Amino acid sequence: MFQPTRPAAHPYLLASPTGLERQRMYRRRRLIALAALLLLLTLVTLAGIALDRAVEPALDDLARRLEAAYRAASAAWRHPRP
Repeated sequence: MFQPTRPAAHPYLLASPTGLERQRMYRRRRLIALAALLLLLTLVTLAGIALDRAVEPALDDLARRLEAAYRAASAAWRHPRP
């Protein structure tokens, strides 16, 4: 009778991890996740700083123009020309 052969399992899969090994594995995963989160936070912060420095002069110019337009409109409203 034909017996199907099973593929050989990897040695790592044959031995289930003990409690201590499992604890080390989870601790390592948490450490990697924390490092990735810290790196992501750092990159987002640096991108925000760069964006702020790139956009700030344009926003300052826009604010000056809006303020000048507001003052001109306000003066024209208070003292209309005949």
